[in-house]
Amino acid sequence: MEDWQVKEARKRVKKLKAFYSNFASWIVFSIFFTLLNLFTSPGYFWAIFPILGWGIGVAFQAFDVFGLPGFGKNWEEKALQREMDRIKYKNDAEKWYEYEERISRLPLNEKNGLDLEDDRIDELELREFRKLRKEWKDSDFV
Repeated sequence: MEDWQVKEARKRVKKLKAFYSNFASWIVFSIFFTLLNLFTSPGYFWAIFPILGWGIGVAFQAFDVFGLPGFGKNWEEKALQREMDRIKYKNDAEKWYEYEERISRLPLNEKNGLDLEDDRIDELELREFRKLRKEWKDSDFV
């Protein structure tokens, strides 16, 4: 493994460790503040303020470590690839309709000079189909 990869991995592990430590502390102190609140002044729930304040900090730290759900580091590249695939598929569909129209206008009987068993028509169809073949990726099925 490259030296820069080891440094990146260590930095990531350090961020994960800091997050889990902060999260565990937040849970412990949230329970402590709640119990303290219930024993000292049960009529007013003041513990919500430190719990929410610290919780917002934990949430921002979680977004920093894990990213927003669905918007990871590769999200933009994946979205760009999906959009390019969509445009290519639309373009291929238009080519398919043009192909069908062209084939429907071909003279396909013997009196027009073409035999129905003619291999050239089959070769034309296969060549056109090969151009329209789509390579599927796992992301196309999700």
